[in-house]
Amino acid sequence: MTGKERIKKTLKAGAVFVLLAGLLCGFPVDGGIYAAEPVVIAVPTSLGFLEGKESLKAVQMAVDEINAAGGVAVGSEKRSFKIESIDLKDAAGGVPVPEALLGLEKIILEKKPAAIVVGPFRSEALLAGMDIIAKYKMPLLGTIAMSPASEGQDQGESGKVQVCFQGLVERHLLGQTPRRHHGHA
Repeated sequence: MTGKERIKKTLKAGAVFVLLAGLLCGFPVDGGIYAAEPVVIAVPTSLGFLEGKESLKAVQMAVDEINAAGGVAVGSEKRSFKIESIDLKDAAGGVPVPEALLGLEKIILEKKPAAIVVGPFRSEALLAGMDIIAKYKMPLLGTIAMSPASEGQDQGESGKVQVCFQGLVERHLLGQTPRRHHGHA
C-alpha cells in the first residue's frame, strides 16, 4: 500500500469515526439538521504551514471521495460532508495560545460543526483547547499535536474531557513495536 493510499484509508476511517462519534455523543442529526443539509466538519489548524495545508488537502480528498460515492448514511438518509476551515496560526512564532483558542471557539460557534479533524498544531494549544472542545462536546480527531499530556487529560480524570482522539502514535511510542506497546513481550 502506498503512502497516499494509506492516508486516504486513514481519512475515510476518520470520517466514518467522526460521524459515529457524533451520533454517540448526541449532536443533532434528526430534528435539528435538515436532510439536505451537509454534515459540517471543522478543520482548525495552522494553514500557513505545510502540515496544516496538507492536512486540509487530505481531509478534502477524503470528503470529495465520500461525497462522490453518495455521502454517508444518517438513519435512512444520505448526507454529504462539508468542510469549514480556519487558520489558527498557532504554529507561527510569537502567536499566543489564547489567540489560537479564539479561532477554535469561533469556528465551533459560527460554523456549528458536527466534529473537528486535524486540530491545533502546537501541543500547548491543543491542551488549552481541550477545555473548549469539551465545553461544546465536540468530537476531535487530532492528527498533528502529539503531546503525551493530552492522553492523560482525555482519560476522564477531570470528568469533562472525553471527546478528543489522536490519529497518530504518541512521540514517546515512536520506535517501539506494536507488540511492546500493547504489553506483549
